[in-house]
Amino acid sequence: MSRRTLKTVALLGLTLLLVAACGPDGAVATATPIPSPLAPVNPGGDPFQLLSWLFTPVFQALFIGLVLLDKLTGDIGISILLLTIVIRIILISPYRKQLVSQKRTQLLA
Repeated sequence: MSRRTLKTVALLGLTLLLVAACGPDGAVATATPIPSPLAPVNPGGDPFQLLSWLFTPVFQALFIGLVLLDKLTGDIGISILLLTIVIRIILISPYRKQLVSQKRTQLLA
């Protein structure tokens, strides 16, 4: 065997060992999580709390839209794709303005 083949086999063996080591240890009992309602964060002295509080309406609107699409389609994967398409359609105008501004800036240089 050549050195390259040995390196490839060794790398494959290490990858398999790593994947096997990260797997579960047989039957593991997991507790059922108790669902809790989403609650907005209250603004505090921490800047991240303030940002979270400011973006809460945006996140809630996206979540409500995702739930609505999930109820319409019955599949969360398709709902995520549809929500992504809706967001991209909404952002076409700002994206176009950004591209035009970028091209104008490039022409100045």
